Amino acid sequence: MKNIFKLKAIQRIAGIIVLVAVIGFSFAACGNDDDGGGTGGGDDNSSQTSGGGEGGTFMLTGIPSQYNGKYACFMKTVSNSKNLLGAQSINMSEQTFTLCLISNGSASIPVWTHNEAKDGFVRYTGNDTSEKFPVIIYNSQTSLPSFGTSSVYLIGMIQFSNVIFSNGSVTKSWSEGTYQSSGHE
Repeated sequence: MKNIFKLKAIQRIAGIIVLVAVIGFSFAACGNDDDGGGTGGGDDNSSQTSGGGEGGTFMLTGIPSQYNGKYACFMKTVSNSKNLLGAQSINMSEQTFTLCLISNGSASIPVWTHNEAKDGFVRYTGNDTSEKFPVIIYNSQTSLPSFGTSSVYLIGMIQFSNVIFSNGSVTKSWSEGTYQSSGHE
């Protein structure tokens, strides 16, 4: 019974992450229509953000070996009401993001934030704090808006307290967090 409550809590949190991602995608997909001409869906590369670029990274170390070959991501609002998305890359036109591979007990997760001026996502470089910060572990590398509540893909979540980003980056050890399994490992 206790595991059922944990699974439902993890699914709720993952669902919230997906909801925030969908909202973020919706904002980013809407063009800046100040010129009255609309965006017209042109070929300006704003619909897709690649995995490159300068910016912050959430480095998660000390991950137990059973999670090697799995994938990690996050979506969280930090202290200044800025939404952060942790993923390898973001495809705005398909509203998907590619999750980060866990390898050799660690995951290097690029940190992104929505940029209204560029009508998409850019790498995060800020200095912010989050009191509670979840990192979600999945079986699949590509996340779609519907993935969040599917127990087929969701493995579990590790939550950290008092995460402080400096120049967009932070390093946390698995042992610093509290892990909750979805029961589908």
